[in-house]
Amino acid sequence: MLSVSVKTKLGYVLIFGDKTHIVSVKLGVLPVESKEAPKFLLKAKKLFEEYFAGNPVDFSKIPVRLQGTDFQRRVWKTLRKVPYGHIKTYKWLADSIGCPCPRAVGNALRANKLSIIIPCHRIIRKDGSLGGFSAGLRWKRYLLELEGWEIDDKKDKAYHRL
Repeated sequence: MLSVSVKTKLGYVLIFGDKTHIVSVKLGVLPVESKEAPKFLLKAKKLFEEYFAGNPVDFSKIPVRLQGTDFQRRVWKTLRKVPYGHIKTYKWLADSIGCPCPRAVGNALRANKLSIIIPCHRIIRKDGSLGGFSAGLRWKRYLLELEGWEIDDKKDKAYHRL
Protein backbone atom coordinates (compact mmCIF):
# COMPACT_ATOMS: atom_id res chain seq x y z
CA MET A 1 0.00 0.00 0.00
CA LEU A 2 1.31 3.45 -0.95
CA SER A 3 0.74 6.56 1.16
CA VAL A 4 1.24 10.29 1.48
CA SER A 5 0.51 12.46 4.50
CA VAL A 6 -0.71 16.00 5.11
CA LYS A 7 -0.18 17.92 8.35
CA THR A 8 -3.26 19.64 9.80
CA LYS A 9 -4.13 21.55 12.95
CA LEU A 10 -5.48 18.34 14.51
CA GLY A 11 -2.74 15.99 13.37
CA TYR A 12 -1.85 14.17 10.19
CA VAL A 13 -4.11 12.90 7.44
CA LEU A 14 -2.86 9.79 5.68
CA ILE A 15 -3.97 9.08 2.13
CA PHE A 16 -3.50 5.46 1.07
CA GLY A 17 -3.60 4.17 -2.47
CA ASP A 18 -2.83 1.22 -4.64
CA LYS A 19 -1.13 1.85 -7.99
CA THR A 20 -4.18 3.54 -9.55
CA HIS A 21 -6.76 4.56 -6.90
CA ILE A 22 -7.08 6.01 -3.43
CA VAL A 23 -8.44 3.32 -1.15
CA SER A 24 -8.42 4.95 2.28
CA VAL A 25 -8.04 8.26 4.13
CA LYS A 26 -7.19 8.19 7.85
CA LEU A 27 -7.49 11.24 10.11
CA GLY A 28 -5.33 11.97 13.14
CA VAL A 29 -2.65 9.35 12.64
CA LEU A 30 1.15 9.35 12.50
CA PRO A 31 2.66 10.38 9.15
CA VAL A 32 3.93 7.70 6.78
CA GLU A 33 5.19 8.53 3.30
CA SER A 34 5.94 6.15 0.45
CA LYS A 35 9.31 6.85 -1.15
CA GLU A 36 7.84 6.92 -4.64
CA ALA A 37 4.15 7.74 -4.71
CA PRO A 38 2.31 7.70 -8.05
CA LYS A 39 1.25 11.01 -9.61
CA PHE A 40 -2.42 10.63 -8.70
CA LEU A 41 -1.46 10.25 -5.02
CA LEU A 42 0.80 13.33 -5.15
CA LYS A 43 -2.03 15.26 -6.81
CA ALA A 44 -4.38 14.14 -4.03
CA LYS A 45 -1.84 15.35 -1.45
CA LYS A 46 -1.78 18.80 -3.08
CA LEU A 47 -5.59 18.94 -3.07
CA PHE A 48 -5.68 18.00 0.62
CA GLU A 49 -3.09 20.70 1.38
CA GLU A 50 -5.29 23.23 -0.44
CA TYR A 51 -8.34 22.01 1.45
CA PHE A 52 -6.63 22.34 4.83
CA ALA A 53 -5.43 25.82 3.86
CA GLY A 54 -9.14 26.73 3.80
CA ASN A 55 -9.67 26.70 0.04
CA PRO A 56 -12.65 25.05 -1.66
CA VAL A 57 -11.50 21.85 -3.32
CA ASP A 58 -13.29 19.52 -5.72
CA PHE A 59 -12.19 15.97 -4.92
CA SER A 60 -14.47 14.42 -7.56
CA LYS A 61 -11.67 13.95 -10.11
CA ILE A 62 -9.56 11.85 -7.74
CA PRO A 63 -9.72 8.15 -8.64
CA VAL A 64 -11.09 6.21 -5.69
CA ARG A 65 -11.83 2.55 -5.08
CA LEU A 66 -15.17 2.22 -3.27
CA GLN A 67 -15.10 -0.93 -1.17
CA GLY A 68 -18.47 -1.75 0.33
CA THR A 69 -21.91 -3.17 -0.26
CA ASP A 70 -24.12 -1.97 -3.11
CA PHE A 71 -26.14 0.07 -0.59
CA GLN A 72 -23.02 1.68 0.91
CA ARG A 73 -21.67 2.58 -2.53
CA ARG A 74 -25.03 4.18 -3.44
CA VAL A 75 -24.90 6.28 -0.27
CA TRP A 76 -21.28 7.30 -0.87
CA LYS A 77 -21.80 8.19 -4.55
CA THR A 78 -24.74 10.42 -3.62
CA LEU A 79 -22.84 11.99 -0.73
CA ARG A 80 -19.89 12.75 -2.99
CA LYS A 81 -22.16 15.23 -4.82
CA VAL A 82 -22.65 17.43 -1.73
CA PRO A 83 -20.37 20.40 -2.48
CA TYR A 84 -17.80 22.11 -0.30
CA GLY A 85 -19.41 24.39 2.28
CA HIS A 86 -22.84 22.76 2.15
CA ILE A 87 -24.46 20.49 4.70
CA LYS A 88 -27.34 18.06 4.36
CA THR A 89 -29.17 15.81 6.80
CA TYR A 90 -29.14 12.06 7.23
CA LYS A 91 -32.84 12.17 6.22
CA TRP A 92 -32.04 14.10 3.03
CA LEU A 93 -29.42 11.53 2.10
CA ALA A 94 -31.78 8.64 2.84
CA ASP A 95 -34.56 10.25 0.78
CA SER A 96 -32.12 10.92 -2.08
CA ILE A 97 -31.44 7.22 -2.52
CA GLY A 98 -34.98 6.04 -1.76
CA CYS A 99 -34.14 4.59 1.65
CA PRO A 100 -36.81 4.89 4.38
CA CYS A 101 -34.24 4.66 7.19
CA PRO A 102 -31.76 7.50 7.91
CA ARG A 103 -30.11 5.25 10.51
CA ALA A 104 -29.09 2.82 7.73
CA VAL A 105 -27.47 5.76 5.94
CA GLY A 106 -25.60 6.61 9.15
CA ASN A 107 -24.28 3.05 9.29
CA ALA A 108 -23.08 3.34 5.68
CA LEU A 109 -21.31 6.60 6.53
CA ARG A 110 -19.58 4.93 9.48
CA ALA A 111 -18.12 2.39 7.02
CA ASN A 112 -16.73 5.11 4.71
CA LYS A 113 -12.95 4.70 4.37
CA LEU A 114 -12.52 7.82 2.24
CA SER A 115 -13.13 10.66 4.70
CA ILE A 116 -13.21 14.16 3.18
CA ILE A 117 -13.20 12.77 -0.39
CA ILE A 118 -16.57 11.25 0.46
CA PRO A 119 -17.59 14.04 2.83
CA CYS A 120 -19.55 12.38 5.66
CA HIS A 121 -18.73 15.41 7.80
CA ARG A 122 -21.27 17.35 5.71
CA ILE A 123 -24.15 15.21 6.97
CA ILE A 124 -25.85 16.32 10.19
CA ARG A 125 -29.06 15.52 12.06
CA LYS A 126 -32.29 17.26 11.04
CA ASP A 127 -32.27 19.28 14.30
CA GLY A 128 -28.91 20.79 13.32
CA SER A 129 -26.85 18.73 15.76
CA LEU A 130 -23.71 17.17 14.37
CA GLY A 131 -24.50 13.48 14.74
CA GLY A 132 -21.53 11.15 14.63
CA PHE A 133 -18.25 10.96 12.77
CA SER A 134 -15.88 8.01 12.50
CA ALA A 135 -12.82 10.12 13.40
CA GLY A 136 -14.66 11.82 16.30
CA LEU A 137 -16.67 15.00 16.69
CA ARG A 138 -13.53 17.09 17.15
CA TRP A 139 -12.60 16.33 13.53
CA LYS A 140 -16.18 16.87 12.29
CA ARG A 141 -16.29 20.31 13.96
CA TYR A 142 -12.90 21.20 12.52
CA LEU A 143 -13.86 20.19 8.97
CA LEU A 144 -17.20 22.03 9.09
CA GLU A 145 -15.56 25.15 10.51
CA LEU A 146 -12.90 24.93 7.82
CA GLU A 147 -15.73 24.97 5.26
CA GLY A 148 -17.27 28.07 6.86
CA TRP A 149 -19.78 26.75 9.39
CA GLU A 150 -20.08 28.09 12.91
CA ILE A 151 -20.56 25.38 15.53
CA ASP A 152 -22.23 25.94 18.91
CA ASP A 153 -19.92 23.96 21.18
CA LYS A 154 -22.50 23.73 23.97
CA LYS A 155 -25.12 22.13 21.75
CA ASP A 156 -22.92 20.60 19.04
CA LYS A 157 -25.08 22.30 16.42
CA ALA A 158 -24.08 23.79 13.08
CA TYR A 159 -25.43 27.31 12.90
CA HIS A 160 -24.72 29.16 9.72
CA ARG A 161 -22.01 29.85 7.27
CA LEU A 162 -19.51 32.45 8.46
